[in-house]
Amino acid sequence: MKELSILLLLLVPCFGFSSKLEDIDETKLLNIARSHKGKTLVVFWGVYCPYCKQYLKNINESSSYFSSKDIKVVAISVDYDRQLVKNYALQTNYFFPLYYDAGRLKKKYNAYYIPLTVILDSKGEIEDTFPGNKTMDKLKELLEE
Repeated sequence: MKELSILLLLLVPCFGFSSKLEDIDETKLLNIARSHKGKTLVVFWGVYCPYCKQYLKNINESSSYFSSKDIKVVAISVDYDRQLVKNYALQTNYFFPLYYDAGRLKKKYNAYYIPLTVILDSKGEIEDTFPGNKTMDKLKELLEE
């Protein structure tokens, strides 16, 4: 039994629990926001941004909070190099999807200073927008308003 447990632990990385990268545009983002009753937390980020990576890591570590509140998390890269983002996505195992801005979301949401967080309601309408790397306590406070 002990050998089976060790074997399973060794095989887990082979099953690819890493995040994959998909393209996203405004229509797809709105469909995601409208597909459930709760809020959608959208984070615009970049591979080159250490604050963004830490923010995504903090969000990932609080996965139980987001699932308990029915909050969907979406991370959208604003990088120009899609391959760089794809390589990063393969190295992560976030509970939320990573997307590449295939449209003009960066411009629509004015995501020129990252990380930028946008809270969408269940209709896809903006509830709040704020720049910067927030602590989880502050983020939870903003989501509960």
